[in-house]
Amino acid sequence: MADPRQQSWMQFLRGHRVTQLLRVPLRLFARAFSIAQSLVRLVFDRLPLLSVGGSPPPPPPLPTGPQTLLLVRHGQSMHNIASVAKYGDTGADASLFDAPLSPLGETQVAALAGHELLAKAELIISSPLTRAVQTLFGAFPPLSGAPPAPVELWPLVSEHLTDSCDIGTGAAELAKRFPTLHASTLPEVWWYTGGVQETAAGSRERYRECGFMEPELMFIGRVDAFVEKLRQRPESVIAIFGHSDFFNYLMERHCGVFDYWLENAELYSMELPRKPPAAPPPPESS
Repeated sequence: MADPRQQSWMQFLRGHRVTQLLRVPLRLFARAFSIAQSLVRLVFDRLPLLSVGGSPPPPPPLPTGPQTLLLVRHGQSMHNIASVAKYGDTGADASLFDAPLSPLGETQVAALAGHELLAKAELIISSPLTRAVQTLFGAFPPLSGAPPAPVELWPLVSEHLTDSCDIGTGAAELAKRFPTLHASTLPEVWWYTGGVQETAAGSRERYRECGFMEPELMFIGRVDAFVEKLRQRPESVIAIFGHSDFFNYLMERHCGVFDYWLENAELYSMELPRKPPAAPPPPESS
């Protein structure tokens, strides 16, 4: 015979009192569990996912809208005012290799400081030639704090090499002059040499002895390569510190702006389509 106390306990469990007592706690538990589940899902949705092989996920798609390019030509350089600019450059004047800004040029680029368009830049690119780098620092004075965006040196945007001023300074020396720009990541000789393996000093000596120029077709290829590299960047507003010939070819070949030559220390804003325009259809055969 069953224990009467056990029978009465079983009857109590079967009664409605247990259901009534547990209804509120069970509801609270279910609500808390649902909230916790949602939070866990939210956290894991924001974590970068890895494939089974452990490789990182593909990069997000690039924006589809055009990029705004802020073209800034360097200030007046010592080469601009030297007699060689008129009578020909043989490299005899060693001070004109990678020519720096003139005193007037330094005044010109100082006027760029605080420019409202440059403050919107998401990426800042500069030619490694000294006159362009000095213009960059005129626009963003080191004593005024860091520039508003990362700064990168791109040899692709250096000037068409036609004169001694377009032969640069070796990467090691650039790194000493401008330590915040990480120029040491560049090749030691980063300008056009016609395939000749040489030191920076050797490049200047060869120019003095026999002269050399960057062929126009190679220069055009460099401009086009620069544009392709730009289009792979996610930034929408990019400031570029560079040179007159380079900007002229860029504007004509890719932005529909013809026969425009920037003045010293001029800023010109224009849009670069993310995709090149479609080629026209071939003519119909008769």
